[in-house]
Amino acid sequence: MILRSAAPVALIALAFAVAACGGDDSNGGKSGGGSQRDTASGTGPTKAGFIEKADQVCKRFRKRAAALEKQLESTSDNARQAAILQRLADESEGVVDAFDELGVPPGDAEVIGQYKKTGREQIGLVRRAAEALADGDTATASTLIKSGQETGGRQRGIAQGYGFKVCGSERQP
Repeated sequence: MILRSAAPVALIALAFAVAACGGDDSNGGKSGGGSQRDTASGTGPTKAGFIEKADQVCKRFRKRAAALEKQLESTSDNARQAAILQRLADESEGVVDAFDELGVPPGDAEVIGQYKKTGREQIGLVRRAAEALADGDTATASTLIKSGQETGGRQRGIAQGYGFKVCGSERQP
């Protein structure tokens, strides 16, 4: 069953999906820092506030992705696996959209842009893997999933380097 080993890749999928959105947050679930503004320029959220809000997005995604992963692991039917991967890709796109709405701390557009770009790459790989599975092409799906693992590793590195606490974590909820 191809996706028994691929389920972690699906979680990597983008989104921020996927490996880039980790387990639990470090602030006991409190939020509110994302609306803080950079006091020097008055524009954009502070980096700490942005990280806090982004980590909340990742935490919510991770819970939904874990439920999809269980469904994925419970079936060997290619069509069912393909449908689950498509739903995961949809959830991942929601994460990217949520990041777009957060704004970007001053001076951090390049790194956050790279994080989102890598997430979108993962979503594309997950969608293509789902299409391959739906067509019964498990070899192509496996290849795409391996590419997703590599992309997920890059995205996780970006997240960890930026300072995310939850996004970038490999822990499950």
